[in-house]
Amino acid sequence: MSESRCRKFVPVRSSGVCEICGQHRAESLHHRKGRGQGGPWQPSNIVHLCGDGTTGCHGLVTNKRAEHYDRGWLVHPTADPALTPFDHWLWGPVYLDDLGDYHQRKPALEAS
Repeated sequence: MSESRCRKFVPVRSSGVCEICGQHRAESLHHRKGRGQGGPWQPSNIVHLCGDGTTGCHGLVTNKRAEHYDRGWLVHPTADPALTPFDHWLWGPVYLDDLGDYHQRKPALEAS
């Protein structure tokens, strides 16, 4: 998916609300697996957060990185974001797909 398409899908999924706190308007897109680690512009890897890289939930995740892998707000370089649950403010642990949806169940692995 292109960056521009991803930028359209993720805000629709979030309804414009921060996907971590649910209390503020989402203002920025956050890569769960960083771009420097090969993190793609795919909705399963991108979440819509309040703040920017230094403020709000986006700043919280960016500045205290080690604390957020267990919540899926960050994804380790060897992990697949689509197979790593994200702790959503309302739904709890959900899986994010590349069509811009949330799922309660882990996606089935595709046959190779």
